[in-house]
This record gives sequence, C-alpha cells and structure tokens, in this order.
Amino acid sequence: PYTMDPNNAANLVAGTYRIWRTTNSAGNWTAISSDLTGDGSGSNGATISAVTVAAGNSAVIYAGTSNGRIQVTTNTGSNWNLRNSGLPNLYVPDIATEPSSPSTAYVTFSGFSSGQKIYKTTNSGTSWTNISGNLPNIPALSVVLNPSDAADIVIGTDLGIFRSTNSGGSWVKQNTGMANVPVYDLDYRSSDNKIFAATH
Repeated sequence: PYTMDPNNAANLVAGTYRIWRTTNSAGNWTAISSDLTGDGSGSNGATISAVTVAAGNSAVIYAGTSNGRIQVTTNTGSNWNLRNSGLPNLYVPDIATEPSSPSTAYVTFSGFSSGQKIYKTTNSGTSWTNISGNLPNIPALSVVLNPSDAADIVIGTDLGIFRSTNSGGSWVKQNTGMANVPVYDLDYRSSDNKIFAATH
C-alpha cells in the first residue's frame, strides 16, 4: 500500500514489512521504520496492508498489517508504537484520520468475526472503541470520512457501501446504482461532495 501525504503532494509513504517515505515525488525513498509486522526481520510472511498520513500533521502516520497490528508514529517514524489494545487479530485493509484531529483515526478489519468491523480512536491508538454497530458480519474493506462532518463515515464492505451519520452509532446500506460487490477503495472529493468507489 502507499498513500500521498494530504499536506504535501511531494511526500508519499509506502509499506512492505516496513514503512518507506519520499519527500521528492518518489525521486528517492528512505525507510522510516524497522519491521512493523512482528518478528523484527520481515520473515514471518506478514506485510503492511494499510498506511495513512494524518491530514493536518505529516508527522503522524498510521500503519496496519496483515496480521492485525496497528503501529503509530507521531514524529515521522523516529518512534513507532504498537497500538493494539482491544483490537481483533484480523487483516487491516484501511485506515483514515479526521482532517481536524490527527489523533482521531478509524480502522477497518477484514474477516467474518461478528461485530469486529470498524474501530475508532481519539488518542492516537492508546485506546479504541468498536463502532461496528449493526453492520453485517462481512469484511469491512475501506473507509472515508466527510471532511466537513466528523460524524459522517462511509465504509466499503464485501456487499457494497454502508454509511453512518452518527459516528458509527448505526449504519445504513447505500447501494442504489451499485452491485453488491466488494468495495476496495473510497475517495471523497470535497469540491463537489462526491464519493468515488473502486469495486471488485
């Protein structure tokens, strides 16, 4: 996975079993972490499966792994902290942060464990709250936030789009015009309030 820094288009971060960063539009890359997947060498077969740079603060980066680990740095990779308390041991497909609050993030989980689809933190991962609510028992694959309304969350699942307008208190399926297929990526265009979905 890779992502563009929303605060500076010349900066990107990418993940293998460690995080890499470029500050010159991919002219060259520098590793800003050691192995974040667990065993220190990258030889256990796990990989980084999701990475995001916080809107409003390029020093804050969240990384999720295929073996269910969440790692967070608040100083551009000088230090990484494992932030797994209370989270399921499932594949992490996507992470998003609130534009006005880099310490507030949402993480989706892929799997069929009941009630373990999306979690929220307001303290950079020190603690997490399960906001899966009434979501069906299917993988949650992607997440995007409305930058003008922190309570408005949209996720892509194995059966299309679900939306919450009350911070995850309840979810409503919103698939009019779409097939019931996995939605692997979502993007929000604030200039005209459009959401784009990439499907299977």
